[in-house]
Amino acid sequence: MEQKTLSPGADLRILTSNALFDKTAEARAGLLYENIRYYNPDIIGFQEINEVLHKALISRLEELGYAMVSAWPDEGRRRDFELESLSAKYPSVNYFPILYKKSRFCELESGFYMYRSTWTQTKGVTYAILSESSSGRRFAHINTHAAVITSWYKIENLTSGLGEQWRLDNSSQILETKAEIIEKYGDIPIFLTGDFNSNEKSASYAAYIAGGFENSKYKAEHSASRNIGSFHRVGEMPPAGEDTLPIDHIFVTPDIRVLVHSIETTQSVLDSSDHCMVYADVLLA
Repeated sequence: MEQKTLSPGADLRILTSNALFDKTAEARAGLLYENIRYYNPDIIGFQEINEVLHKALISRLEELGYAMVSAWPDEGRRRDFELESLSAKYPSVNYFPILYKKSRFCELESGFYMYRSTWTQTKGVTYAILSESSSGRRFAHINTHAAVITSWYKIENLTSGLGEQWRLDNSSQILETKAEIIEKYGDIPIFLTGDFNSNEKSASYAAYIAGGFENSKYKAEHSASRNIGSFHRVGEMPPAGEDTLPIDHIFVTPDIRVLVHSIETTQSVLDSSDHCMVYADVLLA
Protein backbone atom coordinates (compact mmCIF):
# COMPACT_ATOMS: atom_id res chain seq x y z
CA MET A 1 0.00 0.00 0.00
CA GLU A 2 1.18 3.52 -0.82
CA GLN A 3 2.22 5.54 2.23
CA LYS A 4 2.80 9.23 2.85
CA THR A 5 6.55 9.79 2.81
CA LEU A 6 8.14 11.39 5.85
CA SER A 7 9.36 14.90 5.02
CA PRO A 8 13.09 15.17 4.22
CA GLY A 9 15.08 15.96 7.35
CA ALA A 10 12.38 14.76 9.74
CA ASP A 11 12.77 11.67 11.92
CA LEU A 12 9.27 11.34 13.39
CA ARG A 13 5.64 11.88 12.41
CA ILE A 14 3.06 12.60 15.10
CA LEU A 15 -0.66 12.62 14.30
CA THR A 16 -3.82 13.61 16.17
CA SER A 17 -7.25 12.29 15.23
CA ASN A 18 -10.73 12.68 16.72
CA ALA A 19 -12.37 9.48 15.47
CA LEU A 20 -16.03 10.49 16.23
CA PHE A 21 -17.85 7.93 18.37
CA ASP A 22 -21.37 8.29 17.00
CA LYS A 23 -23.59 5.42 15.78
CA THR A 24 -21.64 5.21 12.49
CA ALA A 25 -18.30 4.57 14.23
CA GLU A 26 -18.07 0.87 13.45
CA ALA A 27 -18.84 1.50 9.77
CA ARG A 28 -16.11 4.15 9.57
CA ALA A 29 -13.49 2.18 11.48
CA GLY A 30 -12.08 0.58 8.33
CA LEU A 31 -11.59 3.97 6.71
CA LEU A 32 -9.88 5.34 9.84
CA TYR A 33 -7.59 2.30 9.78
CA GLU A 34 -6.66 2.81 6.12
CA ASN A 35 -5.93 6.48 6.75
CA ILE A 36 -3.57 5.58 9.59
CA ARG A 37 -1.87 3.03 7.35
CA TYR A 38 -1.39 5.70 4.68
CA TYR A 39 -0.05 8.45 6.95
CA ASN A 40 2.08 5.92 8.83
CA PRO A 41 2.61 8.04 11.96
CA ASP A 42 5.11 6.99 14.58
CA ILE A 43 2.88 8.27 17.38
CA ILE A 44 -0.88 8.88 17.47
CA GLY A 45 -3.08 10.82 19.86
CA PHE A 46 -6.71 9.76 19.47
CA GLN A 47 -9.94 11.22 20.83
CA GLU A 48 -13.43 9.70 21.05
CA ILE A 49 -12.30 6.08 21.10
CA ASN A 50 -15.26 4.28 22.67
CA GLU A 51 -15.76 0.54 23.24
CA VAL A 52 -16.76 0.04 19.60
CA LEU A 53 -13.65 1.75 18.24
CA HIS A 54 -11.35 -0.02 20.68
CA LYS A 55 -12.55 -3.28 19.14
CA ALA A 56 -12.94 -2.20 15.52
CA LEU A 57 -9.95 0.15 15.18
CA ILE A 58 -7.40 -0.05 17.99
CA SER A 59 -7.20 -3.85 17.92
CA ARG A 60 -6.43 -3.74 14.17
CA LEU A 61 -3.78 -1.06 14.66
CA GLU A 62 -2.15 -3.25 17.30
CA GLU A 63 -2.00 -6.04 14.71
CA LEU A 64 -0.37 -3.51 12.37
CA GLY A 65 2.47 -2.95 14.83
CA TYR A 66 1.22 -0.22 17.15
CA ALA A 67 1.06 -0.49 20.92
CA MET A 68 -1.41 1.43 23.04
CA VAL A 69 0.09 2.94 26.18
CA SER A 70 -0.96 1.08 29.30
CA ALA A 71 -2.69 4.01 31.04
CA TRP A 72 -6.32 3.08 31.69
CA PRO A 73 -9.16 4.37 33.87
CA ASP A 74 -9.46 2.66 37.25
CA GLU A 75 -12.54 3.74 39.15
CA GLY A 76 -11.18 2.29 42.38
CA ARG A 77 -8.11 4.53 42.16
CA ARG A 78 -9.64 7.81 41.06
CA ARG A 79 -7.59 10.89 41.87
CA ASP A 80 -9.02 13.44 44.29
CA PHE A 81 -9.70 15.98 41.56
CA GLU A 82 -11.50 13.34 39.48
CA LEU A 83 -13.88 12.84 42.40
CA GLU A 84 -14.60 16.58 42.20
CA SER A 85 -15.52 16.34 38.51
CA LEU A 86 -18.88 17.58 37.28
CA SER A 87 -19.30 14.29 35.42
CA ALA A 88 -21.63 11.83 37.13
CA LYS A 89 -19.90 8.96 35.31
CA TYR A 90 -16.35 7.66 35.26
CA PRO A 91 -15.02 6.13 32.01
CA SER A 92 -14.79 2.37 31.53
CA VAL A 93 -12.35 2.76 28.60
CA ASN A 94 -9.64 5.23 27.63
CA TYR A 95 -11.43 7.58 25.23
CA PHE A 96 -8.20 9.47 24.40
CA PRO A 97 -5.41 6.87 24.11
CA ILE A 98 -1.88 7.23 22.77
CA LEU A 99 -0.47 4.68 20.32
CA TYR A 100 3.13 4.27 19.22
CA LYS A 101 5.13 2.00 16.93
CA LYS A 102 6.32 -0.77 19.20
CA SER A 103 9.20 -1.64 16.86
CA ARG A 104 10.68 1.79 17.47
CA PHE A 105 9.70 2.88 20.99
CA CYS A 106 9.04 1.49 24.43
CA GLU A 107 6.88 2.91 27.19
CA LEU A 108 8.60 4.05 30.37
CA GLU A 109 5.53 5.42 32.09
CA SER A 110 2.00 6.51 31.29
CA GLY A 111 -0.94 8.05 33.08
CA PHE A 112 -4.64 8.78 32.67
CA TYR A 113 -7.06 11.21 34.25
CA MET A 114 -10.49 12.67 33.67
CA TYR A 115 -10.73 16.43 33.98
CA ARG A 116 -12.26 17.98 37.05
CA SER A 117 -13.90 20.61 34.82
CA THR A 118 -16.00 18.52 32.47
CA TRP A 119 -19.59 17.39 32.24
CA THR A 120 -18.78 14.07 30.60
CA GLN A 121 -16.39 11.18 31.28
CA THR A 122 -15.05 11.39 27.72
CA LYS A 123 -12.84 14.43 28.40
CA GLY A 124 -9.41 14.20 29.98
CA VAL A 125 -5.74 13.41 29.48
CA THR A 126 -3.46 10.50 28.65
CA TYR A 127 0.26 11.05 28.91
CA ALA A 128 3.27 8.85 28.27
CA ILE A 129 7.03 8.95 28.48
CA LEU A 130 8.54 6.99 25.60
CA SER A 131 12.08 5.91 24.84
CA GLU A 132 13.47 5.29 21.37
CA SER A 133 14.82 1.75 21.38
CA SER A 134 17.77 2.42 19.05
CA SER A 135 19.09 5.59 20.71
CA GLY A 136 17.60 5.76 24.18
CA ARG A 137 16.21 9.22 23.47
CA ARG A 138 13.32 10.03 25.78
CA PHE A 139 10.36 12.28 25.14
CA ALA A 140 6.85 12.77 26.45
CA HIS A 141 3.48 12.87 24.75
CA ILE A 142 0.42 14.44 26.36
CA ASN A 143 -2.88 13.84 24.55
CA THR A 144 -6.24 15.39 25.39
CA HIS A 145 -9.86 15.97 24.54
CA ALA A 146 -10.85 19.23 26.19
CA ALA A 147 -14.20 20.11 27.72
CA VAL A 148 -17.07 21.47 25.66
CA ILE A 149 -20.55 22.81 26.39
CA THR A 150 -23.59 21.63 24.45
CA SER A 151 -27.27 22.41 25.02
CA TRP A 152 -28.14 18.77 25.65
CA TYR A 153 -26.05 18.76 28.86
CA LYS A 154 -29.09 20.41 30.52
CA ILE A 155 -26.88 22.56 32.75
CA GLU A 156 -28.66 25.21 34.80
CA ASN A 157 -27.55 28.79 34.21
CA LEU A 158 -25.67 27.74 31.10
CA THR A 159 -23.56 30.62 29.74
CA SER A 160 -21.46 30.90 26.62
CA GLY A 161 -18.34 31.53 28.69
CA LEU A 162 -18.65 28.45 30.87
CA GLY A 163 -17.03 26.13 28.34
CA GLU A 164 -13.97 28.33 28.04
CA GLN A 165 -13.73 28.54 31.84
CA TRP A 166 -13.63 24.75 31.90
CA ARG A 167 -11.02 24.60 29.12
CA LEU A 168 -8.88 27.14 30.94
CA ASP A 169 -8.95 24.85 33.96
CA ASN A 170 -8.15 21.92 31.64
CA SER A 171 -5.06 23.80 30.46
CA SER A 172 -3.91 24.37 34.04
CA GLN A 173 -4.09 20.62 34.68
CA ILE A 174 -2.07 19.87 31.54
CA LEU A 175 0.58 22.41 32.50
CA GLU A 176 0.78 20.78 35.93
CA THR A 177 1.33 17.43 34.18
CA LYS A 178 4.06 19.01 32.03
CA ALA A 179 5.80 20.32 35.15
CA GLU A 180 5.60 16.91 36.86
CA ILE A 181 7.16 15.23 33.81
CA ILE A 182 10.04 17.72 33.73
CA GLU A 183 10.60 17.36 37.47
CA LYS A 184 10.93 13.59 37.12
CA TYR A 185 12.62 13.19 33.72
CA GLY A 186 14.38 16.48 33.19
CA ASP A 187 13.94 18.89 30.31
CA ILE A 188 12.93 16.30 27.70
CA PRO A 189 11.00 17.12 24.51
CA ILE A 190 7.22 17.12 25.01
CA PHE A 191 4.39 16.86 22.48
CA LEU A 192 0.85 17.99 23.28
CA THR A 193 -1.90 16.85 20.91
CA GLY A 194 -5.65 16.78 20.86
CA ASP A 195 -9.06 18.19 20.15
CA PHE A 196 -8.92 21.30 22.31
CA ASN A 197 -12.38 22.60 21.38
CA SER A 198 -10.81 26.05 21.22
CA ASN A 199 -8.89 28.05 18.66
CA GLU A 200 -5.92 30.38 18.76
CA LYS A 201 -7.96 33.33 20.02
CA SER A 202 -9.04 31.57 23.21
CA ALA A 203 -7.75 32.06 26.74
CA SER A 204 -6.93 28.36 27.06
CA TYR A 205 -4.79 28.45 23.91
CA ALA A 206 -2.95 31.48 25.30
CA ALA A 207 -2.31 29.53 28.50
CA TYR A 208 -0.54 26.75 26.60
CA ILE A 209 1.68 29.27 24.83
CA ALA A 210 2.45 31.07 28.09
CA GLY A 211 3.19 27.68 29.63
CA GLY A 212 6.05 26.99 27.25
CA PHE A 213 4.39 25.21 24.32
CA GLU A 214 4.63 26.30 20.68
CA ASN A 215 2.09 25.61 17.95
CA SER A 216 3.59 23.35 15.30
CA LYS A 217 1.60 25.26 12.69
CA TYR A 218 3.67 28.39 13.25
CA LYS A 219 6.92 26.57 14.02
CA ALA A 220 6.93 24.56 10.76
CA GLU A 221 9.96 25.42 8.64
CA HIS A 222 8.79 24.09 5.26
CA SER A 223 5.00 24.16 5.09
CA ALA A 224 1.89 24.44 7.26
CA SER A 225 -1.88 24.49 6.85
CA ARG A 226 -3.15 28.05 7.29
CA ASN A 227 -6.59 29.66 7.01
CA ILE A 228 -8.50 26.41 7.38
CA GLY A 229 -10.48 24.80 10.17
CA SER A 230 -10.31 21.21 11.36
CA PHE A 231 -13.92 20.50 12.39
CA HIS A 232 -16.45 19.72 9.65
CA ARG A 233 -19.50 17.73 8.65
CA VAL A 234 -18.56 14.14 7.80
CA GLY A 235 -17.70 14.01 4.10
CA GLU A 236 -17.52 17.78 3.67
CA MET A 237 -14.65 20.25 3.63
CA PRO A 238 -13.98 22.26 6.81
CA PRO A 239 -14.47 26.02 6.75
CA ALA A 240 -11.66 27.89 5.03
CA GLY A 241 -10.67 31.47 4.44
CA GLU A 242 -8.74 34.26 6.04
CA ASP A 243 -8.72 34.04 9.86
CA THR A 244 -10.33 30.56 9.85
CA LEU A 245 -8.79 28.63 12.72
CA PRO A 246 -8.66 24.95 13.74
CA ILE A 247 -9.52 23.42 17.12
CA ASP A 248 -7.24 20.38 16.71
CA HIS A 249 -3.63 21.21 17.51
CA ILE A 250 -0.16 19.76 17.84
CA PHE A 251 1.94 21.71 20.32
CA VAL A 252 5.64 21.10 20.95
CA THR A 253 8.30 22.32 23.33
CA PRO A 254 10.96 24.63 21.83
CA ASP A 255 13.57 21.87 21.54
CA ILE A 256 11.57 20.08 18.82
CA ARG A 257 12.13 21.19 15.23
CA VAL A 258 8.93 21.11 13.16
CA LEU A 259 9.42 20.78 9.42
CA VAL A 260 5.86 20.22 8.18
CA HIS A 261 2.41 20.76 9.70
CA SER A 262 -0.67 19.58 7.83
CA ILE A 263 -4.43 19.59 8.36
CA GLU A 264 -5.45 16.81 5.99
CA THR A 265 -8.50 17.29 3.78
CA THR A 266 -8.38 14.31 1.43
CA GLN A 267 -11.81 12.82 0.79
CA SER A 268 -10.79 9.69 2.66
CA VAL A 269 -10.04 11.76 5.78
CA LEU A 270 -13.21 13.83 5.42
CA ASP A 271 -15.33 10.67 5.11
CA SER A 272 -13.75 9.02 8.16
CA SER A 273 -14.74 11.55 10.86
CA ASP A 274 -15.97 15.06 11.59
CA HIS A 275 -12.42 16.20 12.41
CA CYS A 276 -9.49 16.37 10.03
CA MET A 277 -6.44 14.34 10.88
CA VAL A 278 -3.55 16.67 11.70
CA TYR A 279 0.07 15.63 11.54
CA ALA A 280 3.50 17.15 12.03
CA ASP A 281 6.81 15.88 10.71
CA VAL A 282 9.49 16.78 13.23
CA LEU A 283 13.12 16.35 14.19
CA LEU A 284 13.64 15.43 17.82
CA ALA A 285 16.38 17.18 19.78
